[in-house]
Amino acid sequence: MPLMNYQTHRWTLIAALMIPTAAMAQPGPGGGLGSLKTAVLPQSTGLSTYAKDNAALIALGKALFWDVQAGSDGRTACASCHFHAGTDHRIQNQLSGAAASPNYTLQSADFPFHRLADPNNNRSTVVRDKRQVAGSAGVIHRQFLGLDPGGSIVENGANLTTPVLFSIGGVSTRQATNRNTPSTINAVFNFRNFWDGRASNVFTGATPFGDSDTGLNAYV
Repeated sequence: MPLMNYQTHRWTLIAALMIPTAAMAQPGPGGGLGSLKTAVLPQSTGLSTYAKDNAALIALGKALFWDVQAGSDGRTACASCHFHAGTDHRIQNQLSGAAASPNYTLQSADFPFHRLADPNNNRSTVVRDKRQVAGSAGVIHRQFLGLDPGGSIVENGANLTTPVLFSIGGVSTRQATNRNTPSTINAVFNFRNFWDGRASNVFTGATPFGDSDTGLNAYV
């Protein structure tokens, strides 16, 4: 994983799945969708089996969210990409894709990357079609080798050959994901996470793909 190591994502996912994941809002005017402000958050079933103090669990979740030790470089926390209205508002080194420039600073004129002469007509002339996407900056390309309990907050690792996309003159820059960070605002109502929904609300204990995972994985 380009941003944080697998173990970090695994335990972050486990912690996230201990939080309530769905609720129903009261119908809005005319029977349509209502505001989430009217939704009652459900309580997780069997939570007391895993946590004696729910307030302490919430405090632990917040601490982990802001802990830079969660990142392999000792500087990157979950909040690094999520702290601004739940999403990523950084503008430097956020480009990913073919011909993206490392450390480039995004400008308002760069958007949209795909522009039509008439935005209301998808058959109109294509004025611009950049092959990059605005992603989220992570960590420098390294291989995870292990931890030093009680020692440095930086993981033991080895530098890897960095793709040209993430280096300037042979000097590695932070990698950028190929999707911008999804918002955490109201994420308690999500059943699936990530833009493509690959993180299921059903956790097998081995992968985040839930009941769509064809492997024989079981959480005991």
